[in-house]
Amino acid sequence: MRSWRTWVVTMFMLGSLDVMLNLVNFVQLSSDELNYGLVIGPPTQEVWTSLCVFTVFGTLLYIPESINTFSVLYR
Repeated sequence: MRSWRTWVVTMFMLGSLDVMLNLVNFVQLSSDELNYGLVIGPPTQEVWTSLCVFTVFGTLLYIPESINTFSVLYR
């Protein structure tokens, strides 16, 4: 049972880190103040839209992923 708890905590922490990094990346690429630091310039509207969709879907899918991860403790 202890190894399951370790697995659950590890998976939850990695999933949380992934979602947070996706959100940070999206916010940084959306910032007008940080666009000057990008080598290729600011993202095009298509790139921004696809990154937004990716971030939203990733965040929404994180919820059932977390539920599934914690369900291991109750089986």
